[in-house]
Amino acid sequence: MAISIPKRFIITGLAFLGYMFINIIQESLTNVFIEMRNQTNNYTSSKREITQIEEANTLGFLVTFIGGAIATTYGGAITFGIGTGLSACLAILSPALRNVPLNWVIRVKYLDGLLQGLAYCGVADLWARWSLLEERARVVSIAMSGAHFGALLEHIIPVLGANNIIPYTTIFSVIGGSAAIWSIIWLLYVRSDPSKDDSISENEKTRLAYRIKYVGTHRVLPENYPWKEILTSKPVWAIFTVSFLNSCGFGFYYYHVPSHMIDKGMITEETYHRIRFAAEICTAIFWFPAGYICDRARTKYNPTQVSKRLICIGFLSVASLLVLYVVIGFNSSFTIPMLILFYMMFPLGMVLCDLVYMVNVIDLSPKYASLISGIEITFFTIGELLSSYLLVNLYTSTTRGYDLYLPYVFVIFSIFYCCGAAVYYFWADTKLQTWNQHPRPENVKYDKRASALSALTVQ
Repeated sequence: MAISIPKRFIITGLAFLGYMFINIIQESLTNVFIEMRNQTNNYTSSKREITQIEEANTLGFLVTFIGGAIATTYGGAITFGIGTGLSACLAILSPALRNVPLNWVIRVKYLDGLLQGLAYCGVADLWARWSLLEERARVVSIAMSGAHFGALLEHIIPVLGANNIIPYTTIFSVIGGSAAIWSIIWLLYVRSDPSKDDSISENEKTRLAYRIKYVGTHRVLPENYPWKEILTSKPVWAIFTVSFLNSCGFGFYYYHVPSHMIDKGMITEETYHRIRFAAEICTAIFWFPAGYICDRARTKYNPTQVSKRLICIGFLSVASLLVLYVVIGFNSSFTIPMLILFYMMFPLGMVLCDLVYMVNVIDLSPKYASLISGIEITFFTIGELLSSYLLVNLYTSTTRGYDLYLPYVFVIFSIFYCCGAAVYYFWADTKLQTWNQHPRPENVKYDKRASALSALTVQ
């Protein structure tokens, strides 16, 4: 007897690959491009030039709220597929940029970030329609783990090019081409709405049909979004707050502190990469049980209380580690053990936190999940750029006294995490918001003559 795999599980597997390709292009191919450009021009990029190229990609994520609006109006499957596909095309064309001026490289990387941001926020709309309540955290966690498996290759792919094991052009062609093929398969196979997909079984369509009363049968134009209700909602701002504060601290202790330790000779770069590689493996693997744990807890207990406690546990754990680092981590005898503890605790604390507020977005408003997710990613990017800017300026302006200031920075970030836990605990909610049904179906007219990408007009 043939076993029929539900289409929502196949879509989850494809989303895993999509996230993996996006992360490989974003992280690994950026490093490969810098090495290829240096080798071609017999030149060594300065630390400032490398930072400008990397930050250009990050700056593209500042306007992901636009991508969220596009996904909400036209469908998450379309934006995820197109965003990844166009980013793959840029990857294929990247070798042609190795001789162009730096300002053109920065512009292209900025465009690449825009496309990747479009892809990231589109998936929330997809899960709002394709996931069952009891499976929601699991499908999100399985898909997101793809990004971390892609991050593992950041330690491998650049080495293949630098050691001439695989030519640089081949690396871009293979990865970019594979991502482009994935994009075509995704766009042909996946529909944004299961009700419009004739390839799924009647049983699965029936199980997913209940989602229609939460997402509606029609899509809405941006001018008809409940902007005021969304932007004044405390549960929504609880998500924005934890995302912003999490990104501030993440950039600090995950990238900046180890870089400072390497510069000061406290650890070697090889030791740092080994520790980080092990942490990436733990992070990628931990996404799987994290989704199961979250689903089980939300099904058995009050989902709001579960979400609040998981966020508080994750944030307060990191805050405690930051304080512990101030106490013993600056002693050279404890530097490596503390760094290992930091990087091993990251999967246990932050993966659960990331998963909770990703699912929380869909809880609050399945209809506008991608819009809220796009704004949340914008806040995350602002926090990442702000913390990086402040720390770099602190380092350059107070080089001699930087080590004296660093413990205070640890304490400040630990306070940030405590504040984030408090805000989420008092403001967060998982109940469906009343503004999710705005505008009411009776005020909406759908143009059936239009194409699949057509929008709605409100009478």
